[in-house]
Amino acid sequence: MGTLTQLQANTSLDTWQVAGQDLSAGNREWVPQLIDMMLPKIETVVESENYGRYQVEPLESGFGVTLGNLRALAKKLKTDHALALQLWATGNADAMILATMLMAPAQLSIKQIEGMVKPLTYYRLIDELVDNVLVKTAFADELRVRWMDSPREMIGRAGWNLLVARILSGGTGGLDFDALLAKIEVEILSAPKRKQDAMNHCLVEIGVHFPEFTQKCIALGERLGRFDKTPVPKGCVSSYAPEWIAAALKRRK
Repeated sequence: MGTLTQLQANTSLDTWQVAGQDLSAGNREWVPQLIDMMLPKIETVVESENYGRYQVEPLESGFGVTLGNLRALAKKLKTDHALALQLWATGNADAMILATMLMAPAQLSIKQIEGMVKPLTYYRLIDELVDNVLVKTAFADELRVRWMDSPREMIGRAGWNLLVARILSGGTGGLDFDALLAKIEVEILSAPKRKQDAMNHCLVEIGVHFPEFTQKCIALGERLGRFDKTPVPKGCVSSYAPEWIAAALKRRK
């Protein structure tokens, strides 16, 4: 895994390396820029007036760079598939997210993508890979169908995220929403947390974007109940499907 210490130790070298990866070819300025954009990282327990006390996920290997800053850097670097693959190989979460913003989806095979997704444990990295890369591939729907039934948390999340992306894009031809809602009702409560979140998101988007299913989605959400016990930050919308759907519909008026 690449670490901040490794990168800082190499700032005076002509060749930038992280975990043995040579990153000197044309775009080495990304390293000091990532270091400059570092933010303090949350440790394992948070206490605050708004959130109470709760456990947060283990830290990933990264610098703590915000997505906004990564997107600004990606805009400067533009599409660079070779650099993206080098960044991905570092194992550094921030560098890998940046990689998803630089990749050329058409240059990836389905075998490569499956190899990239299989070891991932960080849900935000899964989300960025899906949104920035996988939805733009010719085999997005094939992966969706295959991954939605995976018992593995992150692969299952990726599959349901691909479905959410398809719904948001308007490409819903051939989708059986009644069958999908029945599947959600049967499987969501026993699904692992991050897959469960994506299934719930799918339920909400169906309810928001298809008026003929709105009441059915709200009723299903009520039957499922408030299964997500994560505290809701002040000013944010609950993940409880009926409330999330209502808030989204209100914003659309």
